[in-house]
Amino acid sequence: MKTWRSALRDANKLIESGDRVHLASALYLLLEIIWLDPRGCNLATMYLDTGSIYLAFDHLEEAAKAYRNCLRLDYFNWKARYNLGLATARLQDFVEATRQLKLALKACPIDIAEEITKILKEIDQIQYSKNLRAYKDATKARVFTTQILESQNVISGKLGVPNLPEDHTISHRNGLALSSSTPHLLDVSHEWQGGLASVLHRLHAFARLRHIDIQPKMLRLNPTRTDGISVQALDELVARVTGIPLSMTERSDLTLMLGNYGYVALSS
Repeated sequence: MKTWRSALRDANKLIESGDRVHLASALYLLLEIIWLDPRGCNLATMYLDTGSIYLAFDHLEEAAKAYRNCLRLDYFNWKARYNLGLATARLQDFVEATRQLKLALKACPIDIAEEITKILKEIDQIQYSKNLRAYKDATKARVFTTQILESQNVISGKLGVPNLPEDHTISHRNGLALSSSTPHLLDVSHEWQGGLASVLHRLHAFARLRHIDIQPKMLRLNPTRTDGISVQALDELVARVTGIPLSMTERSDLTLMLGNYGYVALSS
């Protein structure tokens, strides 16, 4: 019958081979020994070895957990602190990594101390680069936001676009003055209607912001009429000016409202 000591010897032989398949087998043996918690077994060493196998397989969180269990049983184990520092550094928890490596530095041999010093310098460089990049990104965002706000103020002041009413369902029978920027929806059979005036508000708002003259575009799309365009032509015009075509609901409502002979007047 195999004892935990013989299982540990087998695990150590498998670890010495360095083969990944053997490392996996060794891990299972070590975990079984930890679970049994036999009398006379140094569990801190078991956790240290399992952590190193997890680290070799890049299972960083499991490795860190194993090293912490080792330190819980053996607080002054510099190997566990050193490896925990490596694992947490690879997890990009640089604060914890620095803390553990500095604690390991107090008890480790000279050659390991030199290695830890190099790692700490590398961590400082990484943190400096990340902080610098974050600062530059934040600065770009602030500049971009400022430019957007300034451009909006310039556009608003230059164009002087009036505030449009929130309710776009108001019906118009006699139209508005020529100076108004509010477009009209005209159906020759039903007189003025305002149920979908928001479509034309959107169209004219984009046209004014982009300095687009709608009339020439309307004539190119619907050359047979000079006072309006069909629903299909309007759909294409809205897409060209605003970048977004009519929604299915808007198109259906327009067709229902205007019928086959209706057309949209774009005068403003």
